[in-house]
Amino acid sequence: MPGCLGGWAWPALGLLTCLLSGAAAWLSQDLPARLRIHLGLLLLAGLCWMASAAIIARSRMPRRALGWLLSVALLVRLPGWLLPPRHSDDHVRYLWDGEVGRRGISPYAGPPDDPIYAEVRAARPTLHAAINNRHLPTIYPPALQLGFRAGVALGGLWGWKAVVAAADLLTLGLLVRLCRQRGQDLRWAALWGWSPLCALELAHNAHTEALALAPCMATLLLWQRPLASGVLWGVALLAKPLAVALLPAALRRRDRGRFVAAAALSVLLLLAPHLSAGTRLMGSLGEYGRRWRANDGAFALVYAASEAVVARLYPPPHHEPWAWHRLARVITGRDRDTVFPDELAAVLARAAVAAILLGLGLWLVRGSLRWLGPAEGALVFTGASLLLTPVLHPWYLLWALALCPLWPAAAPPVLVLCALAPLAYLPLESWLTGGGWHEPTWARFLQHGAAWGTLALVVVSRSFDAAKAANYTKLIPKWSDRPHIV
Repeated sequence: MPGCLGGWAWPALGLLTCLLSGAAAWLSQDLPARLRIHLGLLLLAGLCWMASAAIIARSRMPRRALGWLLSVALLVRLPGWLLPPRHSDDHVRYLWDGEVGRRGISPYAGPPDDPIYAEVRAARPTLHAAINNRHLPTIYPPALQLGFRAGVALGGLWGWKAVVAAADLLTLGLLVRLCRQRGQDLRWAALWGWSPLCALELAHNAHTEALALAPCMATLLLWQRPLASGVLWGVALLAKPLAVALLPAALRRRDRGRFVAAAALSVLLLLAPHLSAGTRLMGSLGEYGRRWRANDGAFALVYAASEAVVARLYPPPHHEPWAWHRLARVITGRDRDTVFPDELAAVLARAAVAAILLGLGLWLVRGSLRWLGPAEGALVFTGASLLLTPVLHPWYLLWALALCPLWPAAAPPVLVLCALAPLAYLPLESWLTGGGWHEPTWARFLQHGAAWGTLALVVVSRSFDAAKAANYTKLIPKWSDRPHIV
């Protein structure tokens, strides 16, 4: 039976995932009218994908596994490659930044409405009009700006989609190499290759995650080479700050000096063309970090607790305790002296989450989890970040998903989050018809609750297995206690 499962059920489920994901992509052309059917098909595709992952652990690797892996990975992405993005308009900002950079203007000079971009606005008025949050400067770091410029040079949107597709497939290839390097079944790379979430967020919506994940996976592949891996990690850091998940493992290296020096050099080289922007290099990162909330799970509970504390300790008039006006301006990001209660609650909640993640990072460096390798430690840190984040867009989950093939035993909670990620698009029904963005509480509870429940089951199961193994070991007599045969 195990051989049968590995022989036909695994690729059959992959093809069924392709069929459902492709049908969902086709229906995306008629949003919001068919949004619920579209999301339902994506959820079914996610279930088939999870079932194919369950089979890998219970079957032998069949012949031509690599061929099936690559073929299904291409098929599941093909519909998305052929269609324009429909679930997000972030690609417009990518193209704007690329157009600005191609004309030799710094994308960090100011928001798109700034006079310095008058020439670009005149040349691309439609692109400028479609940018979301035009009053804010770009949030994207220098490494991504190179990718944006490459996409514009290759032909705009379809050129950008080609850049993302190349990074996506490179990530898949690196995962296959990593599985082989670690002596694992290479089919685990299908967690990335066959994922409907990858097809949706990379092939269809052309988000930036693959441009940061590819150098991250290359860093892990070349981990034993401190200079090469350090340079690649620096690139990943300036593509997406979440690459800091590799920092605990980096600090445990014996050659961490050379590794960190190589990363620092890489960062400086990428920053050099933009140093004239000064503090504007941060773009709208501060605004995003202070105010944004979307599809949050555990963070909503932390925020509610912070709100209760603020309501008790910070009554009106709210400006009285804040004699330090500079601190008020740091918290609010505004040139005023008053901190509103919701702003203070948000700061306290984010500080609490940051403290938890900092403690986890220190534990990974110095605590009982030091036996974890770089990939495993990064998955622990990334998973905790995603479960506690105030903003969980579906494409953020790709960070944890890319690490799952390297530690399949810890993958179930991440797979559940990824399979249920389409629920985050339910607010599109009202948004696309001119209404507001209203997230159903039940959808957030289902996605985050299922992930936390799965995590609890995994931890309990592993603890039970470890205890059983320890008890079994106690029953085996030591060699010195055994009767010797003379």
